[in-house]
Amino acid sequence: MADVQLGGIDPSILRELSGVYKPFVKALKELVSNAFDADADHVHVLIADDFASVIVTDDGEGMTPFEFRNDFTRIGGGSRRWLGERTGKGRLRIGSKGIGFLALARYCSCLEVESTGSRTFRRVFEIAETPATVELDEIFGFAIPELLLTRYLKCKVRQVGGRIGELVPGKHFKVDIIKRQLKIVRRVGAVRPRLSFDCKNIAFRATLDFERLLELADKADLDKLAAFASIDVRQCRPSESFQSTRITAYNLKNFVRRELRTERRKGYVRNIASHHGLERLIWYLSRCTPARYATPNRTDAQRLQEHLKVPDHSVLKELRVSHGGASTVLERPVYPFEQEALPLHDDMLIAVKIDEGGLEALGFIAGYENVVFPAEYRGIMIRVRGVAIGDPHFFGAEYLLTGASKAALSQITGEINIFSGLDAVDALNPGRESFYEEIEQYKILRHRLIGG
Repeated sequence: MADVQLGGIDPSILRELSGVYKPFVKALKELVSNAFDADADHVHVLIADDFASVIVTDDGEGMTPFEFRNDFTRIGGGSRRWLGERTGKGRLRIGSKGIGFLALARYCSCLEVESTGSRTFRRVFEIAETPATVELDEIFGFAIPELLLTRYLKCKVRQVGGRIGELVPGKHFKVDIIKRQLKIVRRVGAVRPRLSFDCKNIAFRATLDFERLLELADKADLDKLAAFASIDVRQCRPSESFQSTRITAYNLKNFVRRELRTERRKGYVRNIASHHGLERLIWYLSRCTPARYATPNRTDAQRLQEHLKVPDHSVLKELRVSHGGASTVLERPVYPFEQEALPLHDDMLIAVKIDEGGLEALGFIAGYENVVFPAEYRGIMIRVRGVAIGDPHFFGAEYLLTGASKAALSQITGEINIFSGLDAVDALNPGRESFYEEIEQYKILRHRLIGG
């Protein structure tokens, strides 16, 4: 496998970014979100029987090796996704600051990425003086096998501001496949090469060695920071003629395995935190990812579906988790849909519909006569593009109220879907744990929900 030229960020910042996804389920959520951004309809999370690894497979548009290098592993590379860009299926992208590849850096020893993508890589650049020699490996960021360069690389060179115009291959320039170089052999002034590489029949497997990465970050060795990634680019096999991605997190850390193996507490268990470790993971993953809402069997909860209505393209068709021979299709749960939930009375249900100051949101707040259990449902869950922003909360009201008024918060639950206004790169903290509270749209949301 060939090394991938990465890096370009201070090691101390790298360590900070690799720690923003806590706990493990929120790091796993990032892989699901990446699949969603790739227009996947089906995502399968396979957890090894011994919890030593986890594989996330999707049927999305896949990645070319160039997209892996330039987008997936580029710090800050995802910020372009917040500029109103939609996917081919019309989805607003979840990805924000381009640090998702670091999500699992604290939880496993290495990440393996396998993918195919049918798009063509193009690169245009200028050479100020000629004759000149350009190293193709530096242009691409990694070494491509000679056979693939011969088959799929195309090169055109045009003179900048001269009379020649398009340069003639063999006369003015040549591509030396053996030496992996583009050579402008004549003195023709400034030129503009245009390289294209057709990835239609190309697959790759890349490895990100996180133990090596964090070791280099500890040593503040910026010059060698690229030495943690490698890639193997090859011709697709017949079984890989479709676009897809498989990401494997190897050697999950011992604390992650212990957490997933945690036994269910004995006796009558009411809260999710008391469930088996794997049960907790599945519940939290279903709550924080763009999974479909569960279909309520309770007649008193069916009317909530209108308040939670989201476009079909904004959720996955199927998110499945498998372990030990068992498989579960995840659906997004909300408290009123649960069979054990208390009756929901009309006078205790508040529909939320906001269209003000650029903020668009839809959802509900519900109150109950008794305390809400499981406790993880207490508070108002806020979602942007189908993804939970932190845990349910009361926008600071829990710190302002006292006595019976504060106790009453334990009887309130809610769910708000934000469609626009709080989905920009300057509105969300890294890791999507919270909003920047000085944002005007956040103030509107808080005022509409709790006043003040």
